[in-house]
Amino acid sequence: RFISNIKGLKVIDFDAILVSSMWSNLKPTKFKFEGKAIVIGSDVFALQVSKESVNGDYLLSQFHSKLVQTQVKTMSSGTVINRISLRDFENVQIILPPLEEQKRQMFEMRGVIEEKAIAQEKVEDALEEVQKTDYELIASVAHSFKNKLSPIVMDYAILVDFLREANDTNIPINLDTLVRPIFENETIDDIDTFENIADRIDKQLKNLPKIFNDFQILQKQNINKEIVDLNDYFKKVKSNYSSQSYKLEIERKNKNIFVELDESAFESVIENLISNANEHAFKDKIDECRIVFEISKYEDLDGIKYARILYKDNGKGFPKNYSVVNYKTFGNKSVYSEGSGIGGFIVSKMIELHDGKIQILPVSEFDLFKAQVEILLPLED
Repeated sequence: RFISNIKGLKVIDFDAILVSSMWSNLKPTKFKFEGKAIVIGSDVFALQVSKESVNGDYLLSQFHSKLVQTQVKTMSSGTVINRISLRDFENVQIILPPLEEQKRQMFEMRGVIEEKAIAQEKVEDALEEVQKTDYELIASVAHSFKNKLSPIVMDYAILVDFLREANDTNIPINLDTLVRPIFENETIDDIDTFENIADRIDKQLKNLPKIFNDFQILQKQNINKEIVDLNDYFKKVKSNYSSQSYKLEIERKNKNIFVELDESAFESVIENLISNANEHAFKDKIDECRIVFEISKYEDLDGIKYARILYKDNGKGFPKNYSVVNYKTFGNKSVYSEGSGIGGFIVSKMIELHDGKIQILPVSEFDLFKAQVEILLPLED
Protein backbone atom coordinates (compact mmCIF):
# COMPACT_ATOMS: atom_id res chain seq x y z
CA ARG A 1 0.00 0.00 0.00
CA PHE A 2 1.22 3.47 -0.79
CA ILE A 3 -1.24 5.35 1.42
CA SER A 4 0.03 6.54 4.78
CA ASN A 5 -2.91 6.62 7.21
CA ILE A 6 -2.29 9.94 8.89
CA LYS A 7 -5.10 11.40 11.03
CA GLY A 8 -5.32 14.54 13.14
CA LEU A 9 -2.64 17.21 13.33
CA LYS A 10 0.50 15.74 11.85
CA VAL A 11 3.95 16.87 10.82
CA ILE A 12 4.87 15.94 7.26
CA ASP A 13 8.62 15.55 6.83
CA PHE A 14 8.66 13.40 3.69
CA ASP A 15 7.71 13.68 0.01
CA ALA A 16 3.94 13.33 -0.20
CA ILE A 17 0.82 13.95 -2.24
CA LEU A 18 -1.71 15.95 -0.27
CA VAL A 19 -5.44 15.62 -0.92
CA SER A 20 -8.39 17.30 0.73
CA SER A 21 -11.24 15.32 2.29
CA MET A 22 -13.45 18.37 1.81
CA TRP A 23 -15.47 19.05 -1.32
CA SER A 24 -15.64 16.69 -4.22
CA ASN A 25 -12.46 17.10 -6.26
CA LEU A 26 -9.71 16.26 -3.71
CA LYS A 27 -7.61 19.29 -4.76
CA PRO A 28 -4.48 17.12 -5.09
CA THR A 29 -1.10 18.83 -4.71
CA LYS A 30 2.47 17.60 -4.56
CA PHE A 31 4.68 18.35 -1.53
CA LYS A 32 8.44 17.89 -1.86
CA PHE A 33 10.28 17.75 1.46
CA GLU A 34 13.48 19.82 1.28
CA GLY A 35 14.38 19.97 4.96
CA LYS A 36 11.40 22.09 6.02
CA ALA A 37 8.39 20.14 7.31
CA ILE A 38 4.73 21.20 7.13
CA VAL A 39 1.78 20.57 9.45
CA ILE A 40 -1.57 19.26 8.14
CA GLY A 41 -4.97 19.03 9.79
CA SER A 42 -7.54 16.24 9.93
CA ASP A 43 -9.22 17.37 6.70
CA VAL A 44 -6.07 16.62 4.67
CA PHE A 45 -4.74 13.19 3.73
CA ALA A 46 -1.02 12.72 3.03
CA LEU A 47 0.03 9.94 0.69
CA GLN A 48 3.56 8.63 1.02
CA VAL A 49 4.51 7.01 -2.26
CA SER A 50 6.74 4.00 -2.67
CA LYS A 51 9.19 5.08 -5.36
CA GLU A 52 9.90 1.45 -6.23
CA SER A 53 6.37 0.95 -7.58
CA VAL A 54 4.73 4.34 -8.02
CA ASN A 55 5.69 7.46 -9.96
CA GLY A 56 4.50 10.47 -7.93
CA ASP A 57 3.65 12.61 -10.97
CA TYR A 58 1.65 9.75 -12.46
CA LEU A 59 -0.32 9.30 -9.23
CA LEU A 60 -1.01 13.02 -9.06
CA SER A 61 -2.35 12.95 -12.62
CA GLN A 62 -4.67 10.06 -11.73
CA PHE A 63 -6.30 12.07 -8.96
CA HIS A 64 -7.24 14.59 -11.66
CA SER A 65 -8.67 11.85 -13.90
CA LYS A 66 -12.37 11.47 -14.61
CA LEU A 67 -12.34 7.93 -13.12
CA VAL A 68 -11.19 9.11 -9.68
CA GLN A 69 -13.23 12.32 -9.72
CA THR A 70 -16.43 10.39 -10.44
CA GLN A 71 -15.78 7.99 -7.51
CA VAL A 72 -15.09 10.85 -5.09
CA LYS A 73 -18.24 12.74 -6.12
CA THR A 74 -20.30 9.60 -5.60
CA MET A 75 -18.81 8.98 -2.13
CA SER A 76 -19.47 12.58 -1.01
CA SER A 77 -22.89 13.06 -2.61
CA GLY A 78 -24.87 11.81 0.42
CA THR A 79 -23.08 14.00 2.97
CA VAL A 80 -24.24 17.35 4.34
CA ILE A 81 -20.80 18.78 3.59
CA ASN A 82 -18.93 17.46 0.60
CA ARG A 83 -16.47 15.29 2.48
CA ILE A 84 -15.09 11.76 2.17
CA SER A 85 -13.80 9.61 5.01
CA LEU A 86 -10.35 8.04 5.15
CA ARG A 87 -11.95 4.61 4.76
CA ASP A 88 -13.76 5.69 1.60
CA PHE A 89 -10.63 7.30 0.29
CA GLU A 90 -8.67 4.07 0.77
CA ASN A 91 -11.25 2.34 -1.45
CA VAL A 92 -10.77 4.72 -4.38
CA GLN A 93 -9.77 2.65 -7.42
CA ILE A 94 -6.77 3.87 -9.41
CA ILE A 95 -5.31 2.41 -12.59
CA LEU A 96 -1.71 1.63 -11.71
CA PRO A 97 0.34 0.03 -14.52
CA PRO A 98 4.00 -1.04 -14.02
CA LEU A 99 6.42 1.71 -13.01
CA GLU A 100 8.10 1.90 -16.42
CA GLU A 101 4.74 2.37 -18.10
CA GLN A 102 3.88 5.11 -15.61
CA LYS A 103 7.13 6.90 -16.45
CA ARG A 104 6.55 6.50 -20.18
CA GLN A 105 3.06 7.97 -19.96
CA MET A 106 4.29 10.89 -17.89
CA PHE A 107 7.08 11.55 -20.41
CA GLU A 108 4.48 11.74 -23.19
CA MET A 109 2.19 13.83 -21.02
CA ARG A 110 4.95 16.34 -20.33
CA GLY A 111 5.31 16.85 -24.07
CA VAL A 112 1.56 17.41 -24.40
CA ILE A 113 1.59 19.80 -21.42
CA GLU A 114 4.46 21.77 -22.92
CA GLU A 115 2.68 22.00 -26.27
CA LYS A 116 -0.51 23.05 -24.50
CA ALA A 117 1.38 25.71 -22.56
CA ILE A 118 2.91 27.06 -25.78
CA ALA A 119 -0.49 27.03 -27.46
CA GLN A 120 -2.06 28.78 -24.48
CA GLU A 121 0.65 31.42 -24.56
CA LYS A 122 -0.04 32.00 -28.25
CA VAL A 123 -3.77 32.28 -27.54
CA GLU A 124 -3.13 34.80 -24.76
CA ASP A 125 -0.81 36.80 -27.04
CA ALA A 126 -3.46 36.75 -29.78
CA LEU A 127 -6.17 37.87 -27.35
CA GLU A 128 -3.92 40.68 -26.13
CA GLU A 129 -3.28 41.72 -29.73
CA VAL A 130 -7.02 41.68 -30.46
CA GLN A 131 -7.68 43.79 -27.37
CA LYS A 132 -4.89 46.16 -28.39
CA THR A 133 -6.35 46.45 -31.89
CA ASP A 134 -9.83 47.02 -30.44
CA TYR A 135 -8.55 49.86 -28.27
CA GLU A 136 -6.63 51.36 -31.20
CA LEU A 137 -9.62 51.11 -33.50
CA ILE A 138 -12.03 52.68 -31.01
CA ALA A 139 -9.58 55.46 -30.18
CA SER A 140 -8.83 56.10 -33.84
CA VAL A 141 -12.47 56.24 -34.94
CA ALA A 142 -13.19 58.62 -32.06
CA HIS A 143 -10.19 60.74 -33.10
CA SER A 144 -11.28 60.78 -36.74
CA PHE A 145 -14.83 61.77 -35.87
CA LYS A 146 -13.52 64.52 -33.63
CA ASN A 147 -11.43 65.84 -36.53
CA LYS A 148 -14.42 65.73 -38.87
CA LEU A 149 -16.86 67.25 -36.37
CA SER A 150 -14.59 70.11 -35.26
CA PRO A 151 -14.89 72.18 -38.47
CA ILE A 152 -18.65 71.51 -38.56
CA VAL A 153 -19.02 72.78 -34.99
CA MET A 154 -16.89 75.83 -35.79
CA ASP A 155 -18.91 76.72 -38.89
CA TYR A 156 -22.14 76.10 -37.03
CA ALA A 157 -21.07 78.45 -34.21
CA ILE A 158 -20.20 81.18 -36.74
CA LEU A 159 -23.56 80.76 -38.43
CA VAL A 160 -25.52 80.85 -35.14
CA ASP A 161 -23.71 84.02 -33.98
CA PHE A 162 -24.38 85.63 -37.34
CA LEU A 163 -28.10 84.76 -37.27
CA ARG A 164 -28.49 86.06 -33.71
CA GLU A 165 -26.80 89.35 -34.59
CA ALA A 166 -28.90 89.65 -37.75
CA ASN A 167 -32.05 89.03 -35.71
CA ASP A 168 -31.08 91.62 -33.07
CA THR A 169 -30.26 94.28 -35.66
CA ASN A 170 -33.00 93.38 -38.18
CA ILE A 171 -30.42 93.04 -40.94
CA PRO A 172 -31.90 91.41 -44.09
CA ILE A 173 -30.21 88.13 -45.03
CA ASN A 174 -29.60 86.59 -48.43
CA LEU A 175 -27.14 83.96 -49.67
CA ASP A 176 -24.49 86.58 -50.54
CA THR A 177 -24.57 88.26 -47.11
CA LEU A 178 -21.13 88.36 -45.45
CA VAL A 179 -21.02 86.71 -42.01
CA ARG A 180 -18.71 89.40 -40.59
CA PRO A 181 -17.37 92.87 -41.51
CA ILE A 182 -14.33 93.40 -43.72
CA PHE A 183 -11.35 94.28 -41.55
CA GLU A 184 -8.25 96.25 -42.50
CA ASN A 185 -5.97 94.60 -45.11
CA GLU A 186 -8.80 92.24 -46.13
CA THR A 187 -10.90 91.93 -49.25
CA ILE A 188 -14.36 90.54 -49.78
CA ASP A 189 -12.77 87.27 -50.93
CA ASP A 190 -11.33 86.74 -47.45
CA ILE A 191 -14.75 86.48 -45.83
CA ASP A 192 -17.30 83.70 -46.03
CA THR A 193 -20.82 84.33 -47.15
CA PHE A 194 -23.93 82.82 -45.60
CA GLU A 195 -24.16 80.48 -48.60
CA ASN A 196 -20.50 79.35 -48.36
CA ILE A 197 -20.80 78.31 -44.72
CA ALA A 198 -24.16 76.62 -45.25
CA ASP A 199 -22.79 74.68 -48.24
CA ARG A 200 -19.65 73.75 -46.31
CA ILE A 201 -21.65 72.40 -43.37
CA ASP A 202 -23.84 70.46 -45.78
CA LYS A 203 -20.83 68.93 -47.53
CA GLN A 204 -19.08 68.08 -44.26
CA LEU A 205 -22.19 66.38 -42.88
CA LYS A 206 -22.57 64.34 -46.06
CA ASN A 207 -18.91 63.23 -45.83
CA LEU A 208 -19.21 62.25 -42.16
CA PRO A 209 -20.49 58.68 -42.81
CA LYS A 210 -17.75 58.15 -45.41
CA ILE A 211 -15.45 56.53 -42.85
CA PHE A 212 -17.91 53.65 -42.51
CA ASN A 213 -18.10 53.29 -46.28
CA ASP A 214 -14.28 53.11 -46.37
CA PHE A 215 -14.35 50.31 -43.79
CA GLN A 216 -16.88 48.38 -45.86
CA ILE A 217 -14.64 48.66 -48.93
CA LEU A 218 -11.58 47.52 -46.96
CA GLN A 219 -13.49 44.66 -45.32
CA LYS A 220 -14.77 43.32 -48.65
CA GLN A 221 -11.45 44.08 -50.36
CA ASN A 222 -13.50 44.47 -53.50
CA ILE A 223 -13.10 47.60 -55.61
CA ASN A 224 -14.40 48.38 -59.08
CA LYS A 225 -11.41 49.59 -61.06
CA GLU A 226 -11.46 51.07 -64.54
CA ILE A 227 -8.87 52.72 -66.76
CA VAL A 228 -8.57 56.38 -65.77
CA ASP A 229 -6.32 59.22 -66.90
CA LEU A 230 -4.89 60.69 -63.68
CA ASN A 231 -4.73 64.13 -65.29
CA ASP A 232 -8.50 64.10 -65.76
CA TYR A 233 -9.04 62.62 -62.31
CA PHE A 234 -7.10 65.41 -60.61
CA LYS A 235 -9.06 68.06 -62.51
CA LYS A 236 -12.04 66.81 -60.50
CA VAL A 237 -9.93 66.83 -57.33
CA LYS A 238 -9.06 70.48 -58.00
CA SER A 239 -12.73 71.31 -58.44
CA ASN A 240 -14.02 69.33 -55.45
CA TYR A 241 -11.38 70.18 -52.83
CA SER A 242 -10.50 73.81 -53.45
CA SER A 243 -10.93 75.89 -50.30
CA GLN A 244 -10.38 79.36 -48.89
CA SER A 245 -8.29 77.89 -46.05
CA TYR A 246 -5.56 76.57 -48.36
CA LYS A 247 -4.35 76.82 -51.96
CA LEU A 248 -4.70 73.55 -53.90
CA GLU A 249 -2.33 73.11 -56.87
CA ILE A 250 -2.13 70.30 -59.44
CA GLU A 251 1.14 69.94 -61.37
CA ARG A 252 0.94 67.64 -64.42
CA LYS A 253 4.35 66.53 -65.72
CA ASN A 254 3.24 64.11 -68.47
CA LYS A 255 0.28 63.50 -70.74
CA ASN A 256 -1.79 60.29 -70.86
CA ILE A 257 -1.04 58.87 -67.40
CA PHE A 258 -3.41 55.90 -67.34
CA VAL A 259 -4.01 53.69 -64.28
CA GLU A 260 -6.62 51.21 -63.09
CA LEU A 261 -8.56 53.15 -60.47
CA ASP A 262 -11.74 52.95 -58.45
CA GLU A 263 -12.41 56.68 -58.46
CA SER A 264 -14.84 56.64 -55.54
CA ALA A 265 -12.65 54.44 -53.33
CA PHE A 266 -9.44 56.33 -54.17
CA GLU A 267 -11.13 59.56 -53.17
CA SER A 268 -10.56 58.40 -49.56
CA VAL A 269 -6.82 58.76 -50.19
CA ILE A 270 -7.19 62.32 -51.46
CA GLU A 271 -9.71 63.34 -48.79
CA ASN A 272 -7.59 61.99 -45.93
CA LEU A 273 -4.37 63.60 -47.15
CA ILE A 274 -6.04 66.99 -47.54
CA SER A 275 -8.10 66.87 -44.34
CA ASN A 276 -5.06 65.74 -42.32
CA ALA A 277 -3.08 68.74 -43.60
CA ASN A 278 -5.98 71.10 -43.02
CA GLU A 279 -6.53 69.88 -39.45
CA HIS A 280 -2.95 69.29 -38.31
CA ALA A 281 -0.22 70.47 -40.70
CA PHE A 282 -1.57 74.00 -41.06
CA LYS A 283 -2.49 74.50 -37.42
CA ASP A 284 -1.34 77.97 -36.24
CA LYS A 285 0.08 78.72 -39.70
CA ILE A 286 -0.34 82.41 -40.58
CA ASP A 287 1.09 82.61 -44.13
CA GLU A 288 -0.30 80.92 -47.26
CA CYS A 289 -1.16 77.21 -46.87
CA ARG A 290 -0.33 75.22 -49.98
CA ILE A 291 -1.20 71.66 -50.99
CA VAL A 292 0.33 70.30 -54.18
CA PHE A 293 -0.32 67.08 -56.10
CA GLU A 294 2.44 66.46 -58.64
CA ILE A 295 1.40 63.87 -61.27
CA SER A 296 4.04 62.16 -63.44
CA LYS A 297 5.32 58.91 -64.91
CA TYR A 298 8.04 57.00 -63.10
CA GLU A 299 10.25 53.98 -63.86
CA ASP A 300 12.11 52.15 -61.10
CA LEU A 301 15.53 50.47 -61.29
CA ASP A 302 13.92 47.20 -62.43
CA GLY A 303 12.27 48.91 -65.37
CA ILE A 304 8.76 48.72 -63.87
CA LYS A 305 6.63 51.70 -64.89
CA TYR A 306 4.38 53.53 -62.47
CA ALA A 307 2.15 56.56 -62.26
CA ARG A 308 3.63 58.74 -59.54
CA ILE A 309 1.49 60.95 -57.31
CA LEU A 310 3.64 63.17 -55.13
CA TYR A 311 1.65 64.85 -52.36
CA LYS A 312 3.29 67.94 -50.80
CA ASP A 313 2.23 70.59 -48.31
CA ASN A 314 4.05 73.50 -46.68
CA GLY A 315 2.74 72.76 -43.20
CA LYS A 316 4.75 71.75 -40.17
CA GLY A 317 5.58 68.31 -41.59
CA PHE A 318 5.62 64.86 -40.01
CA PRO A 319 7.16 64.22 -36.59
CA LYS A 320 10.86 63.40 -36.40
CA ASN A 321 11.77 59.84 -37.52
CA TYR A 322 8.21 59.35 -38.80
CA SER A 323 7.97 56.52 -41.32
CA VAL A 324 5.39 54.74 -43.44
CA VAL A 325 5.13 52.14 -40.64
CA ASN A 326 3.80 54.88 -38.34
CA TYR A 327 1.55 56.09 -41.11
CA LYS A 328 -0.06 52.67 -41.52
CA THR A 329 -0.54 52.23 -37.79
CA PHE A 330 -3.95 53.56 -36.92
CA GLY A 331 -4.50 54.58 -33.31
CA ASN A 332 -2.51 57.73 -32.66
CA LYS A 333 -4.71 58.46 -29.63
CA SER A 334 -4.32 54.94 -28.25
CA VAL A 335 -2.19 54.16 -25.23
CA TYR A 336 -0.54 51.43 -27.28
CA SER A 337 0.78 53.19 -30.36
CA GLU A 338 1.71 56.45 -32.03
CA GLY A 339 0.30 56.02 -35.50
CA SER A 340 -1.41 58.41 -37.87
CA GLY A 341 -5.00 57.87 -36.89
CA ILE A 342 -7.58 55.94 -38.87
CA GLY A 343 -6.94 58.11 -41.95
CA GLY A 344 -3.40 56.81 -42.42
CA PHE A 345 -4.63 53.24 -42.11
CA ILE A 346 -7.36 53.79 -44.70
CA VAL A 347 -4.96 55.54 -47.09
CA SER A 348 -2.35 52.78 -46.96
CA LYS A 349 -4.90 49.96 -47.26
CA MET A 350 -6.72 51.65 -50.15
CA ILE A 351 -3.43 52.00 -52.03
CA GLU A 352 -2.67 48.32 -51.39
CA LEU A 353 -6.06 47.43 -52.93
CA HIS A 354 -4.89 49.31 -56.04
CA ASP A 355 -1.63 47.28 -56.06
CA GLY A 356 0.26 50.46 -55.31
CA LYS A 357 2.99 51.59 -52.95
CA ILE A 358 3.29 54.47 -50.51
CA GLN A 359 6.26 56.02 -48.74
CA ILE A 360 7.00 59.17 -46.80
CA LEU A 361 9.92 61.00 -48.40
CA PRO A 362 12.68 62.56 -46.30
CA VAL A 363 12.93 66.35 -46.44
CA SER A 364 15.67 68.78 -45.53
CA GLU A 365 15.45 71.97 -43.51
CA PHE A 366 15.65 73.91 -46.79
CA ASP A 367 12.60 72.23 -48.36
CA LEU A 368 9.56 74.49 -48.68
CA PHE A 369 7.25 71.47 -48.49
CA LYS A 370 7.88 69.79 -45.13
CA ALA A 371 5.48 66.88 -45.77
CA GLN A 372 6.00 64.79 -48.90
CA VAL A 373 4.20 61.50 -49.57
CA GLU A 374 4.92 59.43 -52.67
CA ILE A 375 2.23 57.13 -54.10
CA LEU A 376 3.06 54.75 -56.96
CA LEU A 377 0.31 53.04 -58.98
CA PRO A 378 0.89 50.51 -61.79
CA LEU A 379 0.99 52.37 -65.09
CA GLU A 380 -1.33 51.16 -67.87
CA ASP A 381 -0.04 51.35 -71.44
